[in-house]
Amino acid sequence: STDDTHNDSGNRAGETSERTASPINTGVSQESVTDDFDQKVQKVESTSGASNVSNESTEDEVKQKPNEDKGVTLLYTGMMYHEKKEVTESITKWLTTFSVVRDLKALQSYLENEHPEAEKDGPIVPAFKYNEPDGILQLCLQDTPSLESGWTVYPDQSPMQIRQYVVDKFIDNPMCSSIHISVYAKPGIAKDPLHCPIELTGINLSKIIYIDRTPPPSSMSQLQFYRDPQNSILQTDAVSLISSSAINIE
Repeated sequence: STDDTHNDSGNRAGETSERTASPINTGVSQESVTDDFDQKVQKVESTSGASNVSNESTEDEVKQKPNEDKGVTLLYTGMMYHEKKEVTESITKWLTTFSVVRDLKALQSYLENEHPEAEKDGPIVPAFKYNEPDGILQLCLQDTPSLESGWTVYPDQSPMQIRQYVVDKFIDNPMCSSIHISVYAKPGIAKDPLHCPIELTGINLSKIIYIDRTPPPSSMSQLQFYRDPQNSILQTDAVSLISSSAINIE
């Protein structure tokens, strides 16, 4: 009938309304889900930030590590020595060398084997440090002699620098960590001894060393002795022996 049909439609509408109005209960509120999501986001951001800080810290440590490891604490020794290279009537030449090493005995042994005639009477600068990691020691001529003095001091390179890493790398070859200076004297003109100051910079010692040389003889007879003292001594002894024995050498 019309009434029954109307009642059935009403019942169905009521059931549909009840189902629509009644949400499914999952046991978790929307606020809880939102809070949990926010916490996870904050945790990820925190972890990412910590990671960035850690990476930056590690990079800083790597950058600083060479300064901490590098040998500003290593000790070095400098030594000056001279070799006579040329003796003539017009000029006398020496090669003055300043070497920096970590083992002075090794340098002395090297000179005995490779440069036995070197005059090892120059100044020694013991136990110094470079001011900076991979530092540079520089030799600075303070007062070069005038031409009128008969002396000339001429560096073989400019600037005169010895780098720390070169000393460390070529431990067995001190020539790689050496500075060479040519010293010239004119016989008869250079009458006063040479006393040429050189300041050392870039190391922890405030130091001035000197190139000291005596002037060459001015006469030919003195020059012969100066050039080869051993041979001149033998010649002098032979003349004395002949004279004392009254031997006629004609």
